Amino acid sequence: MPVLSQHAKGLIITALGVLIISPDGLLTRLIQVDHWTLIFWRTLFLGFGMALIANLVHPHNTWQKYKTMGRVGMAMILIYSMGTISFVTAITHTSVANTLIILSTTPLFAALIGWLILREPINARTWSAILLVCIGVFVISSDGKNQGASLFGDLAAMTGAFFLAVGFTVVRRFPGITIFPVISASGFFTALLILPLAQPFSVTQADMGYLIVMGVYMLPVGTALMYL
Repeated sequence: MPVLSQHAKGLIITALGVLIISPDGLLTRLIQVDHWTLIFWRTLFLGFGMALIANLVHPHNTWQKYKTMGRVGMAMILIYSMGTISFVTAITHTSVANTLIILSTTPLFAALIGWLILREPINARTWSAILLVCIGVFVISSDGKNQGASLFGDLAAMTGAFFLAVGFTVVRRFPGITIFPVISASGFFTALLILPLAQPFSVTQADMGYLIVMGVYMLPVGTALMYL
C-alpha cells in the first residue's frame, strides 16, 4: 500500500476540516435569533472551543502563547472578528448559496492582496479567473429572482471574503504566528464587543443546542484541521 506524501496528507486533513465546517451556513439559518445574539454565542463558544484546542496543541505554554502574540496577533484578532461579523451578517441577510459562492472568492482576494502587499506575481490564468469570478459575482448579486438574496447581504459576504483573505495573507507573511490562541482570543473579543447589542437569554433550548454544536465542535475542529 503506497505511503501518502506530506502534501497529500495535508490536502486530506484540509478537506476534512472543510467537510466538518460545511453545514455551518445552513445551521446558522436554522437558529431563530437576531444576528447580534447569534454572533455573541457563536463567537463565545468558538473562543472556548479554540482555547481547548490551543491547550491540546501547546499543553505546556498555552497562556504564554496568548501573552506573546504581539502586534501581528492583535491585528489578526481584529481581522478574524470583522470576518466573523461579516459572515454572520451575510448569512442572515442573503441566501446561503450567495454567501458561500461569494466566500469562495477568498483565494482570489488573497492573490490580489499578495500581489499588492507582498509583491507576489500573478500569472495570466489567475488574472483570467479573477475577471471571470468578478463577472459571476456581479451576475449573482444583480439577479433579482434569487429568493432570499439582498445586495446588503452580498456585500457583507464580499467583506467577509476580503477579511478571510487578509487573514490568510498575514499568516503566510508571518508563519511563526500561533494561530489557535489568536482565533480563540478573537472569539472572546468579538463576543465582548457584540454583547451590548445582543440578547443572550432570548435563545431557546433547541437553538442553544445548535449554537453549542456550531461553536464548540464544528468551527474549532474544522478551523484547526484547515490550519494544521
